[in-house]
Amino acid sequence: MNTPLPTSGDETVASMTPHKDIKRRRSPVQKSKGPVSSISAPNTQMQFGRAADTTGSETPLDRQSVLDALPAKMAAMIGSLVDRTAFDEASDARDTSDATKAPRRVGLMTKLVAGGPGRKSRLHTELGDAIPLSQLHHIGTVARDFVRTRLTGKRPDQPWWPMSVIPQIENHLTGTATVLEFGCGSSSLWLARRAQRVIAIEDDPGWAEKIRMRAREMKLDNLEIVVRSGTQYFDLSAFAGLNVDLAIVDGSYRWKCLGAVLPLMNDNSVVYLDNSDADKDIRWYNRDGMEREVQKGIEAYAATHPEASVERYVSFISGELYAGEGTILRMGRRS
Repeated sequence: MNTPLPTSGDETVASMTPHKDIKRRRSPVQKSKGPVSSISAPNTQMQFGRAADTTGSETPLDRQSVLDALPAKMAAMIGSLVDRTAFDEASDARDTSDATKAPRRVGLMTKLVAGGPGRKSRLHTELGDAIPLSQLHHIGTVARDFVRTRLTGKRPDQPWWPMSVIPQIENHLTGTATVLEFGCGSSSLWLARRAQRVIAIEDDPGWAEKIRMRAREMKLDNLEIVVRSGTQYFDLSAFAGLNVDLAIVDGSYRWKCLGAVLPLMNDNSVVYLDNSDADKDIRWYNRDGMEREVQKGIEAYAATHPEASVERYVSFISGELYAGEGTILRMGRRS
């Protein structure tokens, strides 16, 4: 099945009607009645966006006054959470089309209620899809892991994927599988413990070395991390002839990576696209009108290959208290 990704022009795939085999795993969540949240401090009632004092006058909601009303350990955790203006927050923001812009700071209430920009709430993806009721049983696990990560800096020993995706990928893997991953991390280590060979392509040298060190500590000698940047990131000419059983698309230039890896897949291969509810390629688009190109590419492939199927999974992200979506493209139908 070494069929290249259908293309329009030289940069992107034309938008196509979703294939009939696409399955969206979601269910509605009932709207809650009354205030979602309130925090009380001495002589002050805190609500979204404003603070009304006992005299009835209104003043803007002040972050420090909210933190002062909380127990010290919880305030420290929330304070550090709100202060994080890391790379992923900038990339998650839908309106951050200019890669030169500084990361956008996220308001306290937005962070607490929605988990970041682009979501209605922590129970919704960036596309507005609600977590299915069948996935709500994960809330205890992710809440525990979320607090432990913030307090200790140690994340769960599994990929940062939607919880419902993890067993799907694990069931696909065999001890003889070859995995090609764009973007290394805890998923690389997890995959290396379940596959024969894992090749991870990464564009951050410092992060790559951190994962290499962790792999050495875990005695994982089947994980190869290749550091590349720019157009070399998705150039797979060095891997011509490689038979890839699983491809993970979770890094830079995602639509380019998808097009590059498809010719290396076999009839039973699987492609997993992480964060499929967001457009992670905004900073790399080089033409007006480009959006969600990797998602379009998956739909286009399924539409032109009757044996292929697409599955979308919505659940809590492992170790995080918010929802996310992952998309699986199967080259052949499941038996």
